[in-house]
Amino acid sequence: MLRAFNGDCDAAIGRVRYDNVARVEKRIGNAFEAINKLGATKRIAITEEYLQKRVMELHLVHEHREKLYQEKEEQREHRERMREEQKAEKEIEKARREGMSRALLKFNGGSVHDYATIADDSPRPSRASRARRAATSAGIF
Repeated sequence: MLRAFNGDCDAAIGRVRYDNVARVEKRIGNAFEAINKLGATKRIAITEEYLQKRVMELHLVHEHREKLYQEKEEQREHRERMREEQKAEKEIEKARREGMSRALLKFNGGSVHDYATIADDSPRPSRASRARRAATSAGIF
């Protein structure tokens, strides 16, 4: 009888997920009652203490699987956020490139420095490159 109860408990605990612990606990309770009912004719019974130990095992396994499920959900949400960020970055880069193209067309004949001042996110030329450009335009080089 104990083997039958343990087999039922092991099978039920093996199927527990993050969302079905109440159903599995009820199944273990039903198995406990059925096996004790069958053993009543021979005055054999499984103790309530043993039932509580198996229910405690069920709750521990459930808690562990629930944590695993939460971790998977967090990882899924993180991957989703990363995909959205990458998509947004690509859209920003595309808009930036399109904006730069329009700026170049609009300021036809403008210098690279003029273009750099139009694009807000583009870096300013370094002091050395500004000095080189000034020296080139002055005819020093």
